[in-house]
Amino acid sequence: GFANIKDFPEDFDIKENIGDDLNDCNRCGDIQNAWEEMYWVGEECEETNIILDGYTAVCDTCYGELKKIREVRDEEL
Repeated sequence: GFANIKDFPEDFDIKENIGDDLNDCNRCGDIQNAWEEMYWVGEECEETNIILDGYTAVCDTCYGELKKIREVRDEEL
């Protein structure tokens, strides 16, 4: 299962209390492996940066949702 940052105190530090390889999704708050289960702005191709639409880091699920939203926008243009 997944843990969500919203389930922890506001000042909870994931890296300090759980592990250095984890981070929370900026969109949904799910805690994920930072390097294997997340997309980061500036770490991927330019298309990914556009899809992230202002988020710094998102989980795989949110990335898929943002990608679909972007595809619908592009079709409407």
